[in-house]
Amino acid sequence: MSDASLHTLDIVLEREQRARDAVVTSLRQADQRVEQILAQGAALRDYRRETSSRWAMPIQEAASARQLRTAHDYLARLDEAIDQQQQTQQRARMACDQLRAELLQVEMRIAALGKLIDQRRRAQAARQQRADQKASDESARQLLAHAGSHNSATSAMADTSGSS
Repeated sequence: MSDASLHTLDIVLEREQRARDAVVTSLRQADQRVEQILAQGAALRDYRRETSSRWAMPIQEAASARQLRTAHDYLARLDEAIDQQQQTQQRARMACDQLRAELLQVEMRIAALGKLIDQRRRAQAARQQRADQKASDESARQLLAHAGSHNSATSAMADTSGSS
């Protein structure tokens, strides 16, 4: 694998890491939004309880039909608001769940890319080591061949000078 291929994989990894960071930021914001929505829902339910109990006594005492209808309509609107708030909570939680699933997918891609890059780098290092060993072996062979031919030449000279 060439350096260019590894560089390309590094670029893809960096892009995935940026995507993960963006999802993490979005998830934090979505979690904060859920907390705000939950607090608003709790406040709305508390207000509904307080209003209902506050109006219970005057209504039981001598309240007119108009006051009863107004109180009943107001409490019904509060109930609708609570229902809408619960739907908003549900949508916000679903958005968080989707972001968590997306984060998991990005993390899995990052892990796979990291593993692939490591494997490719190890393979590249092994190929380089084999090439270096081959070059070293070739150099040693050439030195031995040169030394052997030099020794042969020296021996031949010694033989020719010894026979003269």
